[in-house]
Amino acid sequence: MNTVKRTCSLLLLSAIACLATRSADAAVVIQMDEVPATSSIRLTGSGTINLTDLNFEFSGAFGRPFIPSNSTVGFGGSGKGYSGVTAPGPFGADNNFGMSQSSGDAFMVTTDLNLGGMLFVPTNYVSEAPLSFTGRIDLQTFSSMGVTDGDQLVWTWGSGANADSVTLNIGTTAIPEPDLSIVMLLSLVVSAMFRWRRRGSTVALRALTNFGRCRFRSC
Repeated sequence: MNTVKRTCSLLLLSAIACLATRSADAAVVIQMDEVPATSSIRLTGSGTINLTDLNFEFSGAFGRPFIPSNSTVGFGGSGKGYSGVTAPGPFGADNNFGMSQSSGDAFMVTTDLNLGGMLFVPTNYVSEAPLSFTGRIDLQTFSSMGVTDGDQLVWTWGSGANADSVTLNIGTTAIPEPDLSIVMLLSLVVSAMFRWRRRGSTVALRALTNFGRCRFRSC
């Protein structure tokens, strides 16, 4: 019976760890919303950045551009520019809808003609430190900017443990569905615990152990 309890506990902890890891995949998330009351667009971003697999190019000041055709979202400031980013490509009109105001940390993702996708962070930024910033674009709507409500754009870089990303959610985006195999595992754990309490069944232990070996070998 103690073996069943230990197995259930270990598999439950493994499932929780996998879920926690997957929820952290998008390191910086920017939410973009329409504000009808003020005829404006509000952008709010936060998260962390892993610089390990990026290439430092230069330092300098940058503005607050928002150019959908060039995958550019800038909150202004002074910082360091890094190449090695894969940009999502055009997602709206070929125009610079510059932000009227911004606050918080310096931050920008863009596409350079020669260097390709780039990321800008504060000058003294330390890899994986928290970032937060906000911006506003006046007298615009999703329609006037040519962007689509519900779209999700992602800038990616790195590989393995150093893989990272910036995600722009435009308006109401779909909530990702949970991994069904993990949901099944959690269901099995709960079911086995009930069976153990009632009959001390070893069948539940064998089922859980086999499923866990199969699932978490690649988790």
